[in-house]
Amino acid sequence: MGCKNIFSLFAICFCLTVMYAHGQATLNADGTHTYFVGTNGNDNNEGTITAPFASLTKAENVIIAGDTVYIRGGRYKVDANIVPVKTEKSGLYADLFVFDKKGTASRRFYFWGYK
Repeated sequence: MGCKNIFSLFAICFCLTVMYAHGQATLNADGTHTYFVGTNGNDNNEGTITAPFASLTKAENVIIAGDTVYIRGGRYKVDANIVPVKTEKSGLYADLFVFDKKGTASRRFYFWGYK
């Protein structure tokens, strides 16, 4: 096999690996991905509009810099293992979630509300 053929084979294997690691999410023209989170989702889903993830935790685990996550409207159930924080004065509950990934100035993470 010549150098060009070996390089081409390597490039194809790399692309397939990246596609497998990202599941079947929408691949955008610029190489980024679009994922969806919905109340009808499941974290074993592919993160597409028709098969969304159930949680932001799952979305945060799969995204890479430049990716977009759309959060569908509705009431989300809090996992029984997560203890909500209650403020003393308002009586409101909040589910705290910390994103620990970082994008770059040119490839940020995007989280948007979706109708």
